[in-house]
Amino acid sequence: MPLHIASGLGAGFVAVCVGSPVDVVKSRVMGDSTGAYKGFLDCVSKTMANEGPGAFYKVRSMCFPSLFVETCKGKGVMPGRGYGVGV
Repeated sequence: MPLHIASGLGAGFVAVCVGSPVDVVKSRVMGDSTGAYKGFLDCVSKTMANEGPGAFYKVRSMCFPSLFVETCKGKGVMPGRGYGVGV
């Protein structure tokens, strides 16, 4: 069980670190009705220049715990959805 919990923490951490910046840029580009961004890389460079790297992780602090819980459910460590115990 500790190995499953550790893997859940690791998977959640990696998912937030990799997925959060991509999701932030995607949301900004898709929601841009003024034409401020010319594309994905333009949005990345402008966001980094104007707001710094923290802009990619502003509201993502709650994503990590929820991904940890979902990963543990999938591995059967916690009851609920998933293919392990409590299905």
